[in-house]
Amino acid sequence: MTRKTDPIKLKDVVPRYMAGESVNQIAASIGLSRRTVDAHIVQAGVVKRTASEQNRIAAANQTAAERSARVAAAHAAQRGVPKTESMLTKSARTREAHAKPGSPGEARLLGWLNERGEFPSIQTAIDRYNIDFTVSDLAVELLGGEWHRYKRTAATRTKVILDAGWHLLFVWDTPTYPLGEGAADYVLAFLEFTRQNPTAIREYRVIRGDGELVAEGTVDNYDLARIPAARSGLSRSEVGKMGAAARWGKG
Repeated sequence: MTRKTDPIKLKDVVPRYMAGESVNQIAASIGLSRRTVDAHIVQAGVVKRTASEQNRIAAANQTAAERSARVAAAHAAQRGVPKTESMLTKSARTREAHAKPGSPGEARLLGWLNERGEFPSIQTAIDRYNIDFTVSDLAVELLGGEWHRYKRTAATRTKVILDAGWHLLFVWDTPTYPLGEGAADYVLAFLEFTRQNPTAIREYRVIRGDGELVAEGTVDNYDLARIPAARSGLSRSEVGKMGAAARWGKG
């Protein structure tokens, strides 16, 4: 014998669902199975929401604290999941597809290059990494501080870019050596060299914001530890603040 569901329990199911509650929430509150509640909604002629629509409603009904807790939990879970090489490469390509200048300094340098007839690609994906911009076979990275010398990935990243067949130019954009049009002129000079010497050993060079050469090397002998600091005697925290001030106009 089939047991009939008390109609009193079902009387508010459709209005509650139409108001935004999920099937699971309704079922739990009235002590019925999800299947029973779902069947009642369908029989009433209601078009069911998709999972993404239900998620949007749930997010809209959350308080700011609940949303923050949810985001924090998602980030914590993500940190525990190691990313594969293919995932990192795919992320780099996604960033390239939605590229825009990453800082005011990058926008200025790109503008100067455009005025000189060069139109670089922004956030070019090279392996798992994104480069500020590339033109021809030259990759250009702006450095707003000296932190790049201390990052554990800096040496690996540089080697990957050089091994992939790119020349690499680091440009300082710091309070001590702010970015100027001399940097754009140096980019053009380096470009001319690479275009006239397509089979040359891949080089990296470091210039100040005014375009003066600071250090150089090749894929065969690169050593980032030999690159001098734009200003000595700074703590890592001070370096970070100076970099932010240079690139974003704030400390």
